Amino acid sequence: MSASFDGAASRALLADAALQETLRAIADGRASDDAAGRARLTAWGLVDAGGATRFGRSIAYNLMEYRTQITRGAARDLVDLLRLTPDARVLDIACGAGQTLAAFAPAHPRLVVGLEIDPGAMAIFNAVCAQAGLPRCLGIRGDAQQLPFPAGSFDRVLCRGGLAFVRVPVALTEIARVTAPGGLVYLHLSDGWFFLRKLLRGQLENGGAPLALLNGALLAATGRQIVVGRSRTMNFQTVGGITRRLDRLGFDVLQVIRTPGNPLTTERLQPKILARKRPTTG
Repeated sequence: MSASFDGAASRALLADAALQETLRAIADGRASDDAAGRARLTAWGLVDAGGATRFGRSIAYNLMEYRTQITRGAARDLVDLLRLTPDARVLDIACGAGQTLAAFAPAHPRLVVGLEIDPGAMAIFNAVCAQAGLPRCLGIRGDAQQLPFPAGSFDRVLCRGGLAFVRVPVALTEIARVTAPGGLVYLHLSDGWFFLRKLLRGQLENGGAPLALLNGALLAATGRQIVVGRSRTMNFQTVGGITRRLDRLGFDVLQVIRTPGNPLTTERLQPKILARKRPTTG
């Protein structure tokens, strides 16, 4: 995280649409004639002589995602799907900058926690939650494969796309551990078509797309994944494979949400699973 980009800077950036557009343009490699805006972004460590810094690109991406969630209402249906109530304790794994959590503000959940490993996302998390009117919101930088919470801490757990970047058996075991009996889990999968489209378009993602296709096949066949270096792994997931793992971890799948359409087009959305952890029997 840039030492110059503090809470005041994140709030200022979130409130200034023109400044956001300047950052987006620079991050996308486009020209910008906003000299004053560029100077502010440079002072915050988001831009340098070569364009947007890695930290700046992360901020730009998460601002775009936040705008998508708010203006298109992409997460509002989750309030009903997850049956959010004022006593709900919610955990969003791989939460980004809290874009999805921001949509939960009208439900007034008792506790909202976002877990994210990207420092750029965490840098604007508090500002996003404050602007959305979600005061009881805590952002934690951490790993989905080692959740820093006691068992049964949450009755609503969601993970929108984060499974593609972790060891799935480990992450699902951790999700099961922190979910209270009777709690709901919502998983947004990344299926094989998602990465195959990237491969066919030459978007290799620094080797991530081929690795994801290989790992997805290995995961389905053997339950194992290849980890490159100390931690890098990508994979695709199948509804059947995730459903079976959830069953072994004590969950009943309540709903599988699929969007019909040509799998080679980006308009086809990825499958989603809603499951409930079985109540304990004593």
